Amino acid sequence: MSDMRVADLRSRLETVPSKKLSVFISAAVRAKLNPDAKTLQAAYRVASKEQWRTSLADDRRHIGGEGWNA
Repeated sequence: MSDMRVADLRSRLETVPSKKLSVFISAAVRAKLNPDAKTLQAAYRVASKEQWRTSLADDRRHIGGEGWNA
């Protein structure tokens, strides 16, 4: 985990009362395992701009479609 994420998590944990820590952790895990559509869409948008993905897409454009309409 990056230092910034650890610091963010630590600061968020400090605001949670000890009796509600279990609920906080459950909600965090649930959000990570089942992200909402808005979060997924944002992640897909960011991933689509990654350099290696764009270069891969460029490479695929130059590959023949083997008779398929590409």
